[in-house]
Amino acid sequence: MDYRNKLSEMIQTATDVLFNMAKAMPADKLDWKPLDNGRSVMDQLEECAKSPMFFISLIAPETSTQNSEHNVEQDVNQTLTIDKWETQCKDNTQKLLDLLNQLNDEELEQQVELPWGGTASKADVIGFQHWNLVYHQGQISYIQTLYGDFDLHL
Repeated sequence: MDYRNKLSEMIQTATDVLFNMAKAMPADKLDWKPLDNGRSVMDQLEECAKSPMFFISLIAPETSTQNSEHNVEQDVNQTLTIDKWETQCKDNTQKLLDLLNQLNDEELEQQVELPWGGTASKADVIGFQHWNLVYHQGQISYIQTLYGDFDLHL
């Protein structure tokens, strides 16, 4: 299996696991914030849904303006749900993976400036989506333990 296929598989699997974990939670815990200071599960799902577009903006800023409508549209009476964030995450992730497949090996090794300092290859920036998803799986698992759920919901 080549790098592109493996990275795509890892990101897609991590996306599925993240949303499976969220769907296993009681509805009244989705907006709950630990100690009233933490981030809710829904906040974290929103970040994961939007982050592929952020990573695209780092790698290919010229294409990110074409994809600027990456936020879930919400009218006044509409509630954002896990399913809506999942759809948005999968749509935006596909755009990131399309970019992965469009870049040749040399382009994937090109370094880009990171807004928090330093540089990373374009391939690594795409891999940040996997890291971010897995990080938030851990956050959701922690929230689950705080209300007494110790089962692993993959």
